[in-house]
Amino acid sequence: MTNDQIVQWQCDKCGGDVAGSEGYLSVDMPAVNLAERARQEREIHHGTPATGGLGPVPDTAEQPEKVQWRVHHSACDPDSGSMSYGIDVADIAALSRVLAWTLHFMDTKDWIRHTDWTSFVRARTGVDLRRERA
Repeated sequence: MTNDQIVQWQCDKCGGDVAGSEGYLSVDMPAVNLAERARQEREIHHGTPATGGLGPVPDTAEQPEKVQWRVHHSACDPDSGSMSYGIDVADIAALSRVLAWTLHFMDTKDWIRHTDWTSFVRARTGVDLRRERA
């Protein structure tokens, strides 16, 4: 890949540019694990009578929100001591690296589906194939 576009990440707290080793992208893994447990519970109880015997629980009931990815300078991160999965900005500073991380997640991290990775990448990079095809 030639002329790889650089991605400029902005800190969610201060709004400043994050580059090199100044910060990281992160997602709260306890929240991801909670979302996974909620999904498992929905699968176990899928189709069981709702409270009061009113019929099956709809598939859309209690759908958890996707866990959000964040970008922070190391000094700005309000949860720096949390159990987060992180990617140093230096490791994801170009679109080719965003693609590489996305493929890595798809191949090895089943939990990625409980996060907003896809919408996060679209919003932060401006790349949206749906728009490109129109």
